[in-house]
Amino acid sequence: RGEPYYFDEWRNDRDGSPCLIYRFAARDGFTVRRKRLLLSETRGAVQQLIAGGVLHRKAFQNACPTSASDGMCGYAVLGRIFEGLGIAIYSGRHGFKLTKRDEAIRLLILRD
Repeated sequence: RGEPYYFDEWRNDRDGSPCLIYRFAARDGFTVRRKRLLLSETRGAVQQLIAGGVLHRKAFQNACPTSASDGMCGYAVLGRIFEGLGIAIYSGRHGFKLTKRDEAIRLLILRD
């Protein structure tokens, strides 16, 4: 629910870490917010998904502390990316449930 999120760009953050930058409209409807998902933390989230069979908010916070510090909207964005990649499906309060373990493992093998 709420305003959709949009891919903005790939770039390094101020610390030099590669990030996916996404944007969305703030509640006022005029301001555009930009947030980041660190690529290195995304890999950690895939590992959490494989290990636990689900990625829930707490697992996202543990795997992606820097991304989570920008706001928990990163959890929803990352979960929807996992859905788009076909490795997870949203399961309500339970989080994003692993659907294709072999495909998720294959993603970890790919290097930057």
